[in-house]
Amino acid sequence: MHIWNILRKMMYNIVNIVFSNLLYNILYTIFKQDRICFIMSQVSTKYMNINIIYEDIKNDVKCVTIDDVLSLKNIFQMAKAKVIILDQS
Repeated sequence: MHIWNILRKMMYNIVNIVFSNLLYNILYTIFKQDRICFIMSQVSTKYMNINIIYEDIKNDVKCVTIDDVLSLKNIFQMAKAKVIILDQS
């Protein structure tokens, strides 16, 4: 029974990754990439590493910040980004 739980979790993760990549690629072809996307983890927020860059350029360039959780909203924001800046995720 234990092996089936492991296999089920592995299949869930594989399907989730494939679906996310497919959705990202579709959205990337549809939308214009006009922003910089900052992906911040809890460590980034705690030590303010990426936040310094974000605060410096947010008035000059369209910027969005997202957390490092995989969600439809975050995939949508990443697909609209010309540049993705990832810190310690």
